[in-house]
Amino acid sequence: MCPDSGLNLPISDRPIVGALSFQGFLIFAGGILTMTSCSMSFYQIFRHATNYTKPLEQKQIMRICLLVPIYTLSCFLSIVFYKHHVYLAGIYLLYEACALVAFYALCCAYLDTDHHRLATSWDKDGLKKWFFTRPLAACVPALKGSYYDQPAANAGWRRFNRLWICIYQYPFMKLLVTIATYVAESMGVLCSEEGGTKYADFWLHTVVSITILITAMQCLMQFYYQSQELLEPHRPVLKFLAIKIVVFLSLMQGFVLDAIVGRDDQPLGPTDAISYPSLAIGVPNLLLCLEMFGIGIMHLYAYPWAPYVARDGAGFLAAAENDGDEDGGKKGSAVVDVSAEDAHSQGGFLGWKAYLDALNFSDFAVALYRGVGWVFMREPGRG
Repeated sequence: MCPDSGLNLPISDRPIVGALSFQGFLIFAGGILTMTSCSMSFYQIFRHATNYTKPLEQKQIMRICLLVPIYTLSCFLSIVFYKHHVYLAGIYLLYEACALVAFYALCCAYLDTDHHRLATSWDKDGLKKWFFTRPLAACVPALKGSYYDQPAANAGWRRFNRLWICIYQYPFMKLLVTIATYVAESMGVLCSEEGGTKYADFWLHTVVSITILITAMQCLMQFYYQSQELLEPHRPVLKFLAIKIVVFLSLMQGFVLDAIVGRDDQPLGPTDAISYPSLAIGVPNLLLCLEMFGIGIMHLYAYPWAPYVARDGAGFLAAAENDGDEDGGKKGSAVVDVSAEDAHSQGGFLGWKAYLDALNFSDFAVALYRGVGWVFMREPGRG
């Protein structure tokens, strides 16, 4: 069983500003940030849903934009219901994995809407070396090799499918970790406020979660490295940072707060006006709400709806539209005529069809299922 975490200590109601206590300030500030961030993101999602001209791309964009409301709402509720913060954190950590896979699916849609053409194009364009071996190639000559000068038949196609399954496994493995976290917390053996290998939190979040994250990130980096020139017009780095920068920020603030916040020997401890639960749970989650407000603004620039707005009698500049040419439609961008009526029929009244499309994550399961089958195929085929 876990030692006393300190979260059962009473919350101080001593006012710090007027009649407002420190916990009350955290709830008030977190509520303002949450409402503002959610308003921005929901408006952005609404504009994409009501201009649903490229469903394969925009449903992924809508999923990514939904990361901000899920994150901020979970963090805000963690401030209010601090004793249950583990369950609430599991929600946004799981959805973060879904957002990362949605980004990968969006990049694939930019390049080609047909998996078969996209996978086989890696053989036509030439297979690049593994990204993570570049710093080691100078010291380990075997990493240079002749494999990339004279690659085996269908080597690019096979690598694409391996990367595909290693990326799509991430949300499903994360789901298993989340379920295990909930079970461990309910049994009193998770001990997220403690450290050490004897607690379940270390193995679930330090070992397993980091392992599956590194696997997915390495494969995503290799995918970008192989397709860098084709993806460049779509600003993939900005789009990626708009998703994963929160991970870096939360890790940095976690290291800092763990070093200074505590009950005994840390520099910043509870006082008569500031209780330990407010310091340990409230402050980190308020900072996450603030960070997600900035990321919400970043999303407006990284995932704009303007390129997808349909105009009667005029075309709009769409992202990497596939013309069905022999090269898989890799022409950077194409002007496509889409009427407002067609956009309305695809998205439905006020975008209700688009919302259902974005919230239906069954395509992730289908992609993983097909990816497993492709891994065992010896040559390209349609499946």
